[in-house]
Amino acid sequence: MIDNVAALPAVVRHAAELDDDYDDIAPTVAALSACGDSALVPHLHEELDRFLDAENFYGRDLVAGILAGIDGVAALRTLLHASSRDLGDDQDSLSAEIIDLLKTDQEAVRLTVLDLATSDIPGLRHTALWALGFVAQAQDFELLAAAAADPDPQIRSTAIGSMPDPADDDRAFDAIVLALRDPHETVRISAASRLGYTGRPDAAAPLAALAADRASRVRSMVAYALGRLGRHEV
Repeated sequence: MIDNVAALPAVVRHAAELDDDYDDIAPTVAALSACGDSALVPHLHEELDRFLDAENFYGRDLVAGILAGIDGVAALRTLLHASSRDLGDDQDSLSAEIIDLLKTDQEAVRLTVLDLATSDIPGLRHTALWALGFVAQAQDFELLAAAAADPDPQIRSTAIGSMPDPADDDRAFDAIVLALRDPHETVRISAASRLGYTGRPDAAAPLAALAADRASRVRSMVAYALGRLGRHEV
């Protein structure tokens, strides 16, 4: 057993001052994550906000992990908001925490994600659309199709990546094929990648038509996607 009241400030101090190794604080972080003490949740929200404002992604990740451990699915909204704040890191640890939550009660998390996917805040909408890709259902197509026509290419690219499985959904397949003609190469790359995993014979021709794309990154993804199809006509 640990003293939760004393343990959280120790974690916060470690993340703020970085005067010791993670191995020294790891047992405390693990114990807090597993303690189930809901009285800590308001304090964790406060510390998370402080680390976000200080652009301290290490502290953000430590606190987010503890919050997810204690609050479970209820922490998803907070973690998605935190992820929408660009602190200049790759967000590997935070994304892993979010994905773990997305794998729990999928219908409950889907409702949370759908609520945020129509946000007026571009960063939050982008993050929610990314999360929707892990739980999307056929009825989410209209929302994703609208996002695939957004003026922001980052939103369009993420929407294409989160479409319901185009292997079985013709509407999603057609929307992704249409995105191969998007003016922004990031969107074309996302579309080519999705088509490569469909296994559909009708994905070969639209991909092949993009083989002479002006952008080398697109041509590279097209080659990879055609190889993934693994069909003799390729």
